[in-house]
Amino acid sequence: MTIANISLRQVAYLVAVADHGSMTAAAEASQVSQASISLGINDLERRLGARLLQRHPGQGVTLTDAGESAVRDARRVLAAVGDLQSSARSPEHRIRGRVALGCFTTLAPFYLPPLFSSFATLHPAVEIEVTEGSQQALRRALLEGTCELALTYDTGLGAGIARSRIVSGRAQVLLAAGHALAQRQEIDLRDLADERLILLELDPSPTNAEKLLHERGLEADIAYRSPSIEVVRSMVAHGLGYTILVQHWALARSVDGLPVVSRPITGPAPAFRVVAAWNENNPPTPRSAAVIAGLRQVAADRDSRVEQPSPSY
Repeated sequence: MTIANISLRQVAYLVAVADHGSMTAAAEASQVSQASISLGINDLERRLGARLLQRHPGQGVTLTDAGESAVRDARRVLAAVGDLQSSARSPEHRIRGRVALGCFTTLAPFYLPPLFSSFATLHPAVEIEVTEGSQQALRRALLEGTCELALTYDTGLGAGIARSRIVSGRAQVLLAAGHALAQRQEIDLRDLADERLILLELDPSPTNAEKLLHERGLEADIAYRSPSIEVVRSMVAHGLGYTILVQHWALARSVDGLPVVSRPITGPAPAFRVVAAWNENNPPTPRSAAVIAGLRQVAADRDSRVEQPSPSY
């Protein structure tokens, strides 16, 4: 078997161009000349026998199909080299290096602060770099290799993504404290058939909410949509509608100080799982496994502090 004489520098240049969208920006980020980037990529294409970039004079570059595949592999190569360096420098087997962690936006305030607080003590040589985003953005980041791990919900991840459960949550209804149904221990969605829904417009929340309604023969009468959980909670607190959420919210007040209550939905309802997810072609590294363990501990600590159901999404 003949192996092309490809340098790690060329591999790094390719990833830099993919990340920054142009030779010029990649050169600035890599602190080398644009000519070095251009020559390195040209030689890489020659050795691989494939065009990796589509050049657009004055407008940067885009990846070809071969380029997108090569970039995914290049990220794995660079990560493996980083692991090799870490292992060589850590004869005591201390975990070190960087973990690119994606996090679903509404989960971030619950998991990231306690994770960072405890993880820094347990694994001081590991750096966690976080990207927050929607379900679609996190899936794309995992498939493209820009994130090696993501904390998100189990629904809507699609093929090619492996996952491991962190915690499960039960769907609930969020109401203004003065709502006529607020004193009930559980809420039948059919009792809200004539009321309007405040929808968290952040996948997979719309799909989850509408699915629960459809299962009970109801159609969503949407009064307002927002990608901000705080806006949704405030709209509910002001009596403008109800919402369906699955992530427990510890504060029983909106951001502007009005009280809200959360009640479980009666009848059969699926458990919504929070999971650690990764590209099935890139099994978790020891660093990623340590992060997953840290997230599970955060979830366990959080559950121990929860005495009764309350606001969620």
